[in-house]
Amino acid sequence: MTNWILIADAAGAVIYEPELEHERLRAVRNFDHPSGRAHVQELVSARVGHARQPGPRGLAPAMAAPTDPHTLEAERFAGELAVELAAAYHRRDFHQLALIAPPRFLGLLRAALDAHVASAVVASAANDLTPIPPHDLWPHVREIVRRLSEPNDTRNG
Repeated sequence: MTNWILIADAAGAVIYEPELEHERLRAVRNFDHPSGRAHVQELVSARVGHARQPGPRGLAPAMAAPTDPHTLEAERFAGELAVELAAAYHRRDFHQLALIAPPRFLGLLRAALDAHVASAVVASAANDLTPIPPHDLWPHVREIVRRLSEPNDTRNG
């Protein structure tokens, strides 16, 4: 059964499948999220918006965002990744999963995972490996790959 490693940050992610015999990772799927790299000015409108409200005038100032735009974009991307992982899990594309991401994004990603996918996570690391070229990743993920390779029945049926 296939095991996956998701290496991600707020601007992108790659799902890898470890190839033990060659000590390398094979990219399965890439996700690009350019809004994760955007400047705040690019994420928010320069004009204060309005929202429809019940009442005689019908318009009222829009409420301010409860969180900064970068956090909202990171949450949105974590949610998109979680949906993709859930679909892949239910298609049985992978058996076990490892997550590697910077601490803040790792927390957002874990919070967004459904219970099935969360139960398939057997290892994680709070590191930003996204700048490392794929051919140089193996030494950084060796321990995670070892944990993925250990017998562990996370899926019953």
